[in-house]
Amino acid sequence: MPTREQLTYERVNSLLKELGNAGIIDQDEAEGLRVTREFQDAEECRKNTPEPKTVTPEKVSEETHEEMLNAREEGDVQTQIGIIYEILTGRDLEN
Repeated sequence: MPTREQLTYERVNSLLKELGNAGIIDQDEAEGLRVTREFQDAEECRKNTPEPKTVTPEKVSEETHEEMLNAREEGDVQTQIGIIYEILTGRDLEN
């Protein structure tokens, strides 16, 4: 029977893999973190990995896509700019 530490290690590895696959962290960083056992090793791995892309296709929801299409069809340039700004920065211009 696996120990609690082994189970935790497997869960962390699975989470890192999912984060890498989702583009939340860089794939190389996810792989590097999976092979580390000490905090200092993980910290060093993180320092040597470039920041992940801010925007990936997976991060743009279907709702946002529809909102952008509607604004485009209506010729509402200000709404389009607002949507793009929010996608790039994660901040809503209205709030």
